[in-house]
Amino acid sequence: MIFVIDNAPIHKTEEVEKLCKNAKARIVHTAPFSCELNPIEVVFGFYKRRVHLPPDVASPSTVVPFLDKAFRTVTQQEVSSSINSVETFVHPL
Repeated sequence: MIFVIDNAPIHKTEEVEKLCKNAKARIVHTAPFSCELNPIEVVFGFYKRRVHLPPDVASPSTVVPFLDKAFRTVTQQEVSSSINSVETFVHPL
């Protein structure tokens, strides 16, 4: 198993390394500032464009339903197209 992750500090902790080692997984970090190489970043883009919070939403308990609603609108087709877009970007290299 291979985990492809970005270079966020949280992804470089001993805990993450230990979890991957215990799972017999290899970690591959993408190049810094290369979100176009990570399909989940494309999916997050779909998600973030769908989060519409009213001005009166101020607490975590009132924010969560809006985040959940936006998350549930991301389709399998969009996830697949995100993977394909990365493959298309990388393949010419």
